[in-house]
Amino acid sequence: MDESQTMRVTIEEAATLLGIEKGSVKKRIQRGKLRSERDARGTTWVYVDTSETVRDESQGQSTTDRGELVGTLKDQVADLRARLDREQEANRENRRIIAALTSRIPEIEAPAAPAQESAPPESREEAAQEPADNAERARPRPAGAEAPAASESVSWWRRMFGS
Repeated sequence: MDESQTMRVTIEEAATLLGIEKGSVKKRIQRGKLRSERDARGTTWVYVDTSETVRDESQGQSTTDRGELVGTLKDQVADLRARLDREQEANRENRRIIAALTSRIPEIEAPAAPAQESAPPESREEAAQEPADNAERARPRPAGAEAPAASESVSWWRRMFGS
């Protein structure tokens, strides 16, 4: 290796340093992408710039760095567990409050008695005797009200308010 950060290595070493296969190094030499020379014994030497080489990142790390990372992750997990516990307790408290409030709400009263029960007894008997094949005919009517014709359609507000 010289001062210009260029190394003189064999084809196999160049492949390892560049992180490529031996055949790829030979193709780069043929294309002129890598500078090379052949010595008297037939060995091909490749000049590789150190800035192009693949660096093994794991060589520089020590086990203490990993220990620090594990410690940091354990602290984060402990913090997240504490947050989860606080949120679960708040959720339990909210459920207790909701249960207490809903127990105070009075029950909704049943709707007013249907028209059949408020009608005089005679009209209830008449309604029970009518055939139930038509929905309009099966509905009880107040005394003195005329039955609508079969072809006539009664609007909902007339049925609701009885006019």
